[in-house]
Amino acid sequence: MVATPRGGPGRWRSDPREPRRCNEPGTLVLRVRALIVVDSAGRDRMFLGAPVPDPREGKRISPSVGLTVNDSAGNERFGLGLQSSGRFTMGFDAPPHTGDDRNRERITLVADERGGAHVRMLDRRTRAQAFLRLGDDDAAYLEFLHWTDGVIQTRRLGFGPDTVLSQAR
Repeated sequence: MVATPRGGPGRWRSDPREPRRCNEPGTLVLRVRALIVVDSAGRDRMFLGAPVPDPREGKRISPSVGLTVNDSAGNERFGLGLQSSGRFTMGFDAPPHTGDDRNRERITLVADERGGAHVRMLDRRTRAQAFLRLGDDDAAYLEFLHWTDGVIQTRRLGFGPDTVLSQAR
């Protein structure tokens, strides 16, 4: 962050019209690996970091540079991160004890490392139920998944014929 004093001591405001020069008198440069925002009770509520810490219930797929938001009990409820693979993900989590706590994520937005994208919705059992997907053919598809004991069926809607796919679980 590069900022210049405005309005007296203790007040800082960055000015996007000014060039980012770090050697000018009165310029503050703050370089950190992580920033933790706490609430009025001193609880960690937001993390901004490179990397962000793992949530209390497990490890991330890979270290991520990003931002997370916790509820007042310390459970991650929102996160966005850029992974080393180039995948950028944003996830919205349900509160604890509203389904399978091994994965409370319910909505995931992804811009993947190959230029694709999708929005995924998970149910309370952590099963993907729907995708809005940019396919490898650069067409958009809406996919609905149906889970049975041995098979996952996917109904794919897009321009052209609807498709039903099956895969073993």
